[in-house]
Amino acid sequence: MSAQNKPYSFRMDSKKWIIELRNITSKSEKIEFVKAKIYSDTAYANPLIMSNNIRDSSRHVCKTIIAVKFRNDLFQIDLLENPNLKSILKFINNENINDITFLDDQMSVAYFGSNGLCGVVILNTRNKKFIRKIRNVL
Repeated sequence: MSAQNKPYSFRMDSKKWIIELRNITSKSEKIEFVKAKIYSDTAYANPLIMSNNIRDSSRHVCKTIIAVKFRNDLFQIDLLENPNLKSILKFINNENINDITFLDDQMSVAYFGSNGLCGVVILNTRNKKFIRKIRNVL
């Protein structure tokens, strides 16, 4: 399986990617699929603006939010916003990620506003050393 080739896909493309991710049974394969998505979202970066003139929400241009959660802290993994986070990608692995959760439409918009329209994937961890590395990069 491969991640999407374009970072700013339409909302429906993002939903399909999340469905494909949910259907993967192995945690390690899910983690690799998410990492491939993070890389692909960075490799093809083009600044795009969401148009409020589009009435069909499935045609909005956006991307899936991927974040790491530790207790009540949430760290968004977006290499376009913070390229230094690339150094922590090697630590996103089976040992450091306990499970992966998905926020539904209402929850993703409640937490992230319109940025959450294309879905939110949360990598849950209990590893303090991993979180310390993320904080040091941020």
